[in-house]
Amino acid sequence: MRQDNEIDQLFRDASKVNGMEEIPSVFLTDLNTRLDALDKKRKKPIAFWWLFGVFSISLFALGTTLFYTSAGNEITENKDINLEKEKSVVANEEATTLDAQTENEISGTSNSTTENSKNLFTKNSNKEKPSKNESIKSSSITKLNSSFDLISENQLIENSKMESIQENINSTNENETENNITQVIDSVLTKDSVQTNEIIQKVELAKEKKQLSIRKEIGFFTGVSNIFSSFDIPSELEYNTTALVVSEYRETREREEVSTTSWDFSIKMKWVINNFSVQTGLDYFQWGEEIKYEYNSISGINRYGYLAIPLNLGYSKTWNKFGINPFAGVMFGYGMNRTGNYLQPDLNSIAQASSKKYLGNYQFACEFFFLSESQFKLSLTPIYRSSFKEVVFTDLIRNRYKSIGLQLGISYNF
Repeated sequence: MRQDNEIDQLFRDASKVNGMEEIPSVFLTDLNTRLDALDKKRKKPIAFWWLFGVFSISLFALGTTLFYTSAGNEITENKDINLEKEKSVVANEEATTLDAQTENEISGTSNSTTENSKNLFTKNSNKEKPSKNESIKSSSITKLNSSFDLISENQLIENSKMESIQENINSTNENETENNITQVIDSVLTKDSVQTNEIIQKVELAKEKKQLSIRKEIGFFTGVSNIFSSFDIPSELEYNTTALVVSEYRETREREEVSTTSWDFSIKMKWVINNFSVQTGLDYFQWGEEIKYEYNSISGINRYGYLAIPLNLGYSKTWNKFGINPFAGVMFGYGMNRTGNYLQPDLNSIAQASSKKYLGNYQFACEFFFLSESQFKLSLTPIYRSSFKEVVFTDLIRNRYKSIGLQLGISYNF
């Protein structure tokens, strides 16, 4: 009995000591991080389906606008081609008719002059024959002399009439030829004037193209980016610990810190000056990674949100209603939320780290757009973004990030 009482007393003492013992803070933080991770995982499907819905609706709207605008453009192009063909046919017919009229007029005048000369020659020959026959038939010398005198007088009168008629014919022929020549010269001058006007219009269009043209745009863009993280191990840790610990720590972080996604939002203002674009505005994006540490079963997402002002330079080129605008630039950001959790070299404990308050990034992008007749523009922009230096820089954690994303946007030209 005494031995049993001693055993019972031992268990009572042990239970009192454990009952008075406080819960460790490491256990509480571990429990809190697990609960937060579960809450974040529950929210993921809503964001995914929302992203899928927005992306599908935007693609459907883009496809319908492209289809209807392409059909309308084909109809208008066919109308313009038919009008141009009709105009060219009418111009050719007018030119051929003018050439035919001038040739007919010139040939008519030449024929009329030859016919008139022939008629006059026949008249003179016919009139000379009766005068000779009458002189032969006369029997008396006195009558012959008198008739000869009369005939000579009549011939002189007729010759004078013939000369006057020939002068009139020559004058009319000269007037007609002068009129024909002036018509031909006028037609040539009109053709030259049309050609000179076309040349002047082309020169004016070239001057207008060389003049300074400025187009402004303002728009809203949103999309999703896939974030990739990389880190460096400080040299102090390599000197103070063994190579085995450092390699295991490196491998564990590379395996259990994986890429994550983030939302991007931006409001952009752009100036296009003779096809060269200058762009600025306000962007919101995130850096970070997803953690899945197996040693202590802690999981979650480190997110560092930044509000940045970009400055981008590019070149814009349009074909009919479609266009492309590649650009590159820098971004200067301010950190909104800056705390994250990372694994320690002992592979069991977790410590908090803060990202930089001010950060510099660079980006490359290419905007593919469709411009409607109402001056609204739909854009699809793949974009690459990276940080100049480490985003998280502490004695132990030194992380750098880059991302590849796709943005959809709508903007207005004015």
